[in-house]
Amino acid sequence: MKRFVVLFVLTLISIKMFSQGEFICDILPAKDGRVFYSEVIKTEDMSASELYSNAKKWVSTTFRSAKSVIQSDVDGSIIVIKGRLSYITSADTPFTLTIQFKDGRFKYELTDLMMDINTSVFSKTYPIEEAPFVKDCIEKNLNKYNDFIYDFIDGMIAEIEGAEDDDW
Repeated sequence: MKRFVVLFVLTLISIKMFSQGEFICDILPAKDGRVFYSEVIKTEDMSASELYSNAKKWVSTTFRSAKSVIQSDVDGSIIVIKGRLSYITSADTPFTLTIQFKDGRFKYELTDLMMDINTSVFSKTYPIEEAPFVKDCIEKNLNKYNDFIYDFIDGMIAEIEGAEDDDW
């Protein structure tokens, strides 16, 4: 009986360790050492085509030119977007966003995040993992950046789920 209890506890601990995922500075989600935001969103009673259509609407209202940011568009099943977010006055965040659609769910992956800094003194673009506030693990700035990205993601999810219903 003791063996069973010990084995059970060890199994639970190992499951917990493997399910925690990887983080940079214990804040930014990561995969293979790169910042990586991903989630499968369940949407009851919505077909893949409805989700896809809502995503296309979201892209057209979120970006100046939907045609210029959409890099790949497999009709009804996947959209790949290469866009930029204005982080602060002198910095943009270029990114790649892949959205895949299936009946009742969609999955997003936000990857290839960069920091593009343009000031009157200098201009530099580098992977977000090499940004000074990330390399130095400055918690306040990391939390601010993480919140900024999640605000963007939350807006996308709400639009794709159809939170802004046009039923007037």
